[in-house]
Amino acid sequence: MKRIIISLKIFLLAIIFSTQSCKKSDSTPSTPGTTPKKLIVSTVAAFSTPTGVALGPNGKIYVAEYSKSIISVIAANGNISLLAGNGNPGFTNGTGANAQLFYPQQITIDAAENVFVVGGYNGVYDKVRKITPNGTVTAIAGNGTPGYSDGDGVNAQFKNPFGIVSDLQGNLFVSDADNHKIRKINSANVVSTFASGGFNEPSGITIDASGNLYVADTYNNRIKKITPAGIVSIVAGTGTGGYKDGTSDVAQFNWPTGIAVDKDGNLFIGDALNHRIRKITPAGVVSTYAGTGVQGFADGESSVAIFNLPTQIAVDKEGNVYVADTYNNRIRKISLQ
Repeated sequence: MKRIIISLKIFLLAIIFSTQSCKKSDSTPSTPGTTPKKLIVSTVAAFSTPTGVALGPNGKIYVAEYSKSIISVIAANGNISLLAGNGNPGFTNGTGANAQLFYPQQITIDAAENVFVVGGYNGVYDKVRKITPNGTVTAIAGNGTPGYSDGDGVNAQFKNPFGIVSDLQGNLFVSDADNHKIRKINSANVVSTFASGGFNEPSGITIDASGNLYVADTYNNRIKKITPAGIVSIVAGTGTGGYKDGTSDVAQFNWPTGIAVDKDGNLFIGDALNHRIRKITPAGVVSTYAGTGVQGFADGESSVAIFNLPTQIAVDKEGNVYVADTYNNRIRKISLQ
């Protein structure tokens, strides 16, 4: 799959849809004499083509910077530090700036604050790496040669692993985009195929409290669900690329790339080529959460805010949504204010 985040030609060919956005239902009830809260989009910090964002303990925000091949950390006080990578794409294990990452894509964090990152570009590398809290990088799965093979950790093969998420049992789930499969890496680093059939370049992946996986099935322009038993179903999307809010059977997406779930079961989608953040309720109703559909940059109320290729999404316990706004080189935050 040609990388969405680096292919300018894709953007020149992409259709920019209408700038109308749906009426927001996300607001808090007002009391007499108070002003109702509104969804506001703000900039958290600037980075170099961020493609991954994940939330850690103590208010930390972890960011995968694609073009710099590094993982950075935003502390609760706003200070930014390097976790791993020396700025040059490569394959060297090590600690901090002594390690090399190869064009990191999306990331996830486990309960022990280990960061897991998938990466690879144009059939090169294709590995899953682990970064400990002190920045030590090791390879845990994938032999670096693109292909498809289950088995022990570094003997397995992936082909453009794009999205990754961890569960509470220490398992990792990887959207293996060019193999059109969802792979599982257990706590012993054994790789297996968890779900296959019907996917077309799956990218973003998230997990809810019941262990259900949700996948941004990018080239199918759909959001799918996988139960713990591996049963796949369609959550929303007609399968035709476009832009339309509404019930799950009529809603349309255009290259959905990032996905996150909140504590209430709402899904938030980085709808990349629509340059919007979409929301799917547990009942399957799709709405526009933020963004006008215009490709560019603007902070402000969600109905006028502008994004430029939003990719990975993260949601905190308070319901704040964080967006890797890749071509705006920023991490954005959507919150009620």
